[in-house]
This record gives sequence, C-alpha cells and structure tokens, in this order.
Amino acid sequence: GCKGKRVLVIGTGESSADVAAQATDCAASVTMWSRREFSLGWRFMTDFLADGAYNEREMLANQTDDMAPSDFLECVTNNRVGSKLPIGVFSVCLDALLSDVSKAHGSKSAAGVISAIDKRNFAPDYYALDTSAPSKSGGVLAHAVAHAGLRIVVSNAVQFSGNVARFQNASFMGSSRRRGMIDEEVRTEEPKDVELEFDIVIVCTGFGLNFDWLHIDDGVHRPEVEANPRTWFKHCFPPGLGERLAFLGYARPAQGGIPQ
Repeated sequence: GCKGKRVLVIGTGESSADVAAQATDCAASVTMWSRREFSLGWRFMTDFLADGAYNEREMLANQTDDMAPSDFLECVTNNRVGSKLPIGVFSVCLDALLSDVSKAHGSKSAAGVISAIDKRNFAPDYYALDTSAPSKSGGVLAHAVAHAGLRIVVSNAVQFSGNVARFQNASFMGSSRRRGMIDEEVRTEEPKDVELEFDIVIVCTGFGLNFDWLHIDDGVHRPEVEANPRTWFKHCFPPGLGERLAFLGYARPAQGGIPQ
C-alpha cells in the first residue's frame, strides 16, 4: 500500500497518529494534516521524563516492563490534587514540565516535539487545556516526527486538484530527513501557502455517534444518551437500562468523560 508512496494522513487523533507512524516505516514521505493546532499526551510519564529517545510505539509493542500507577500520564491528569487546582495553575505546571523536559532532551527529541506542539496549541488560549483534549498516541506521533521524518502541517484550508494539495497559510513541523539520518533541528516553519503532491490519502477523522436505537418505553425514563463528550459518563449506564446494559470505553476522565 504505502511502500515508496507520498502519503497524506488527515486527522490528529489516536488512529491517525498510529497510522502515520506506521506509514513512515515504508513510505517515501508522510505528512499529517490538521485544520487547527492540537495537543499531544504521552502514556508513560516516568519514561517520558527520563528517556530522550522515548519510543512509545516500541514500548507498546514489547510491554515487558512492570509499571506502577505513578508511571502513567493519568497520575498527573487525574490525580485528586490536580483535579482541585484552578486550570490556570495546572497550565503553569504543565508549561514548566514541558519546558524542563524539552531543555533536558533537546528539540530533536520526542519530548521536544510534544513540547513545541502543545505550546503552540496553548498559545492562543493559555487555559485551553480545559477544552483541548490530548491525543494519547502523542508519544508515538512525536517519535515519528523526531526520528522517522513525519511532517505535520496545520492549515485551516486546503484545495485538492488531482494529486496536488494546496495548503493555505500553512505552518509545518518536522525534519527533511528520514530514519536515523536527522542532523538538523526539528523546526517549525512560519505560515505560508504551499503545494504538495501525494499518491495516497488516508482519512482518520473519527466517527459519528447515534443512539436513536435506544428506546425506553416504561413511561418513566426518557432516552437521555447524547453524542456530547461532556456527558459521555452517562453512556456507561443509560437511564433505565443500567442494570442490564453498559457501554464500556466511553468514560475518559482526562477528556471530560467524568466530571471532577
């Protein structure tokens, strides 16, 4: 499929991060496109802080290390102390953490890439962490940018003509060289219009939710399940059906799934 091809991956979620990273194994070039700035999270906190290479994809494939709860990102995003802090205080702490880890490992590192992307996303609204949920495949994506030549383009408008994509007022992050040969800084370019050619376009833009098939005719309960991330915790046990029906996997506390 992707071998030797110029690949465009559309989307910035977990699926697009995994697909883009895997495509760098064999594609001639891989570009990920987002309409707006976005944020990245990493799964393993202690390794992220200590390991300059931080190859999260390799860690997920091997899974040979025993880890404690404190080794995971949730120890920061979902801990009882952090949930009581004002968003502004949490944002200051996050900014300091990203600055320190980027300084420790350099801008070429996966940590440096995550730091640059997250700070760009938070720049227009310093308190955006409350509404801008991170992709948990951020470590996979950042390693692909730092070490495998993945390029990220942010542009709110694009026009396609044949195999040519014209990105308007686009900003880029990435390196021009591929696996094991990067000798220049991972850089962020100033916004500009640019045309790029692609052989394959992979669309990873998510999916829709529809709960119209849920009918509760007991005269007491109404179908209250809706496609609203802020109320996703209700989906686990739909009103009137909780004793015999549960949806697993919807509640994600770090992304508004469960009010704190």
